[in-house]
Amino acid sequence: MKAKATIYKNDGETSLGFPVKLIISHQKKTRRKTIGYSKLINWDEIKDLPKVSHPDFESLLGTIFDIRKVAATMEFKNITQLELAFDNLLGKKVVSNSLVSDYFDLEISKLRNVGRDGAADEYLYARNQFKSYSPGLTFEEITVDYLQGFKAYKMKSTSNKTVKNYLSVLRALWNKADVDPKTNIPNTTPFKNIFTGLHTKRRRKKNRYLDKKGLLQLENDLDVLSKVERRAVLLGLLQFYLGGANLIDVYYLREDQFFGERVMLTRRKLGRFMEEFDVKVFPRTREIINELSGPKDGYLFPWRKSHTGYKTFRRNHYDDLLSAQNKLNIGLLPINEKLNSNTFRHSFATIAKFEGVDPDIIRELMGHERDDIDTVYKDKFPEKIRDEGHWKIISLV
Repeated sequence: MKAKATIYKNDGETSLGFPVKLIISHQKKTRRKTIGYSKLINWDEIKDLPKVSHPDFESLLGTIFDIRKVAATMEFKNITQLELAFDNLLGKKVVSNSLVSDYFDLEISKLRNVGRDGAADEYLYARNQFKSYSPGLTFEEITVDYLQGFKAYKMKSTSNKTVKNYLSVLRALWNKADVDPKTNIPNTTPFKNIFTGLHTKRRRKKNRYLDKKGLLQLENDLDVLSKVERRAVLLGLLQFYLGGANLIDVYYLREDQFFGERVMLTRRKLGRFMEEFDVKVFPRTREIINELSGPKDGYLFPWRKSHTGYKTFRRNHYDDLLSAQNKLNIGLLPINEKLNSNTFRHSFATIAKFEGVDPDIIRELMGHERDDIDTVYKDKFPEKIRDEGHWKIISLV
């Protein structure tokens, strides 16, 4: 018995992309089952795996790894019945009228297991809303009429943006269940046109940034800030100096990520599939680290290392940043808004573009994955060239 999971082009492309199929063969007999979908831009055809850019990256990659692990065992290879082989790889189908809240719980658990706590929270918020509106909701009951009723009910007291988020999460869950071999739900399209009427104001917040003059003002005025305001500003500057790192990635920095004048960074939002990338630790970066650090269980900073602890810290951190912004009368560009941790990442990217740094160097410094088809053929830039681009961005004088 042999098995593999791969993108399958013979059936043609749907609106979700090409099907990703589990293919099992034994004694010249072959059977296939769809376990997901992927557009070609989101699929690594050399590794035959989804890219990080795939919207269901964690779940689909985890499923394929599990399939490969089981398929390599002698127990599986000795199976002679195709359906038994499918059951062995994927498990038997659950009853068709499974509760939506139960499936939410499974997805939330999967996300937490791979470190995607932020995404898990989004699923939890949506789960609670739908469970409150209809406690015993099953997938069969997700119809156009049901969704329109939920939308109308929520729009009375909730913003269009929030209602749209709830429906988007439910649609993502429904799409996962629709291609999950363990489920059996009606082949309908209940979400068609469901977002009509949910107009939201689009604002490109990524355009809000600090220029070098504003960043230099933060550096020069540190002494007039309170202790917590100073810590908040220093942490933001550290994000900037570390290549526009995300707050959560700096928060969880460990001592063993540093070697010499370099640090290996990861993007926690990618969960257990995150990849490492290195950046240079410049002298000012090291000074800030030394001022803020206080090792705790191997971590660089002595802040509570739990999801709840991080959320509490982030909430207080945002308040402290806003307080510092008001005290120093710091304005963001091109339109002034509240200073937050994302500002420093956006500032790094924006200044990099203004300085004419190669876009591929920016991506490598910020830990972005390219979606271009030629990505797999490109080597990383040499360390010296990346460091030169890095210094061009963060040099404030």
